[in-house]
Amino acid sequence: TQAGVAATQVGSALTTDIPTALAIPAVAGNAAVTAALATASADATAAGAAATTAGNAASDAAAAANVAIVGVLNQGRQICAAISSCTKAEVADLNFKAATAAKAAAEAAIKSTNSLAALENAISNVVTTLPSSTERTAALAALSAALIKRTAAVTAANAAKTAATLAISNYEVALPALGTTGATIPPVSGTTGTTGTTGTI
Repeated sequence: TQAGVAATQVGSALTTDIPTALAIPAVAGNAAVTAALATASADATAAGAAATTAGNAASDAAAAANVAIVGVLNQGRQICAAISSCTKAEVADLNFKAATAAKAAAEAAIKSTNSLAALENAISNVVTTLPSSTERTAALAALSAALIKRTAAVTAANAAKTAATLAISNYEVALPALGTTGATIPPVSGTTGTTGTTGTI
């Protein structure tokens, strides 16, 4: 999924590029950098997990939608109670789970890219004050490389947001066809409900 692409790009920046800058003691010892790194790392992990959850939920919903008498198993997961079929309510619930998981993954991707940007800024604030040196040059190059990956992550996060919006719309359209009703899913935003942190791309 696009949320997974965003998570991969952010994760790559954190594990491949950022450590070069952190090798400078003045950077590694900076309190703002330390705090930003902890946040970015946690958000990247959460974004990866959310992307995996969304992928599984989308797969389950697709399995329920693509056969007339839907099976109980999808990739080893039991997705309906009956042995050889799903009720309309179960199909609706699978679509709900897919849409909400896509929303959560998109929001986590957005938050993760914003956290990476904050980390880059915190590092840059330190590095740009240092005297010229090979370490400073390497750190600035690493920040440039991280920016390239973050740019790709932002593109993917925006695509994930678009896909999640479509998933929510498809869920709402599917309910009448299934002869049932379901919970309303709020629009995708940059706000994470668990922390109240807001981020925009």
